[in-house]
Amino acid sequence: DTDNDQDRSWTYYAVNPYYAYEIDTSGQKIELDFNAARFKIDNMNTLSTISSLDTNTISRQRYIQTGDTKIYATKIDYTKPLNKIFELKVGAKYSMADLDNDLQSNFLQDSVWVDNVNQSNHYLFEEKIYATYAKLGWTSGDWSGTAGLRYENSQSIGTSLTVDTTLRR
Repeated sequence: DTDNDQDRSWTYYAVNPYYAYEIDTSGQKIELDFNAARFKIDNMNTLSTISSLDTNTISRQRYIQTGDTKIYATKIDYTKPLNKIFELKVGAKYSMADLDNDLQSNFLQDSVWVDNVNQSNHYLFEEKIYATYAKLGWTSGDWSGTAGLRYENSQSIGTSLTVDTTLRR
């Protein structure tokens, strides 16, 4: 029999303002979009296991997990109808993510909680993405199509503090 005593709490905040400005009646417009979100957790699970076959008790285990995730993204898009057939769209986007996740595993030995380093990890992750695009669309009768080009630069760093390892991309 295993008893899992859980103490969990979390908070989540998000905001997403959006604005569209119509420059003229032909469909020329600018759109701005911003997103921000934050998710925080603070969890603890304590497992107590007793064998039903005999009186042996398996060592109690405890898992403490805290985390803080922040994500921001913003973009701007410009649309310009060139004539009744062609429409040009260009835009740019930036996003940033910052994650901090700390999982600590412990076991009870002689009434003292001892770290279980083989099941624990404190991990940090940061990512930034820069992107731009241009797209030419066309419509003629029942037919339509698009041609476009996109550039994206993604930079990320992942760090495990527990094993002192960093990966950059």
